Amino acid sequence: MIFPTVLALVAQHPKSLAQPPRLLNQTTMVQPDDYPARAARQDESGIASMLLAVDDYGRVTNCAVTESSGSTALDTGTCALLRRKARFAPALNTNGSPVSGTHREMIAWSIGSAAISPVLKLMLTLPPPPAPVTARLYFNAKGRVT
Repeated sequence: MIFPTVLALVAQHPKSLAQPPRLLNQTTMVQPDDYPARAARQDESGIASMLLAVDDYGRVTNCAVTESSGSTALDTGTCALLRRKARFAPALNTNGSPVSGTHREMIAWSIGSAAISPVLKLMLTLPPPPAPVTARLYFNAKGRVT
């Protein structure tokens, strides 16, 4: 069985932005059949961490690996998937106008009983308080983060 899991959202909130890009399809973006084919054939698993550049229309314009999964197939496949399927509300500047911004995403890929650590590290880089922060993790019936 194939298990792609969006692990954590790492938000960057520069002072010039009132709101960073907001991912609109977090729960539906990655599906089991999205597993990179070459990685699946080679039975590769890992956690890919990416930095996405999002333009003022909410489109992904660039994807860079910030932490490799250990598999070139997973890393390049994850970027290709995020470019193709990630949908964003664009970042907003302090005047409320759409601007470009960045978004960080981590996706865990595992096949069968391949071990992905159940320990999650959720990191947020935000401006000093009183900025409100909301973080959500979704769990399936087996207690795994989905």
